[in-house]
Amino acid sequence: MRNTFIFLLLAYCIILSKSQNIVKGDYGYLYCHMSDLGEYTAYAVSRDGYNYQDIKGGKAIMDVKEHARIEGGQRDAYITRDYTGDGFVMVNTDMCVAKSKVWNNYGIDLLKSSDLINWSSVTFDFRKGPSIFMDPDSESVYKDFSKIVRVWAPQIFWDPNHEWPDGDKGGYFVYYSMLNSNEDKYDRMYYSYADKTFTKMTQPKLLFDWGYATIDADINL
Repeated sequence: MRNTFIFLLLAYCIILSKSQNIVKGDYGYLYCHMSDLGEYTAYAVSRDGYNYQDIKGGKAIMDVKEHARIEGGQRDAYITRDYTGDGFVMVNTDMCVAKSKVWNNYGIDLLKSSDLINWSSVTFDFRKGPSIFMDPDSESVYKDFSKIVRVWAPQIFWDPNHEWPDGDKGGYFVYYSMLNSNEDKYDRMYYSYADKTFTKMTQPKLLFDWGYATIDADINL
């Protein structure tokens, strides 16, 4: 059942992503990655999708401390076109292991750009709780957000069918793994919706439970 759900989710993502992959004229492939030179976002480009060359020698393509306001480090960058097709949106894990010396983090960064060079951003520190989200009074998945120790590897796609409370349609589906050290036994997948401005986001909701506890129990049997 779990494998079927994951397959359907991936198929749904592929269908919706078609509205984002707008190709006009000559094109290549852009790869956003964390360089082995540091915890920041770098660019690499390719003509065939197999062979990539770093831009700027693998150096940061933006001021990481300006945009990663929690720890000053960026990991897991994911980029796609915005819903209009004229700009770009990016999301990353706000995390710096070199600074904290531990594999914990507390939030993510939403970024947008019209030219892939100049970026604006909003940082969400999940430890601050429901007040940072656009629906603070909705039902929360946690009693104590301050115990969140992981918000990892976010990804996004445009969902044209999402309907907001005011009837407006269209939003960015943002999904990520998360762990609350007091209320979770293991990392699970959660999601939020970001608005069209890509600056506001709803409270996290459970997307699906990997069921590691059940798997472990079966193995032990």
